[in-house]
Amino acid sequence: MILPGGAKGGIIFDQTTEAALTTTFGKVNVVARDIDLDEGETAPGAVLFPNDPLRKAEIVWKDPVRKVGPKQVQISGERSWWRTVHGISLILCILP
Repeated sequence: MILPGGAKGGIIFDQTTEAALTTTFGKVNVVARDIDLDEGETAPGAVLFPNDPLRKAEIVWKDPVRKVGPKQVQISGERSWWRTVHGISLILCILP
């Protein structure tokens, strides 16, 4: 779960570290990588579950040296395992 506003209790909150994510999900599921932003820009971050489209999430760090504090979390696709505290996530919606 991703908690907004720095609230604690979810897996990703304002003080989450790459080390904590590695402890939770395992080294193979947390990969340090530059994350694509707008117009060819990148920022240091981590990719969770890089080989699983349903669980993939890209995190950009506020402190890229210590790899602490998500500045931004990106999820994409038709559906995602990730949800905010209010249940917001991705889902494919087909309108008539």
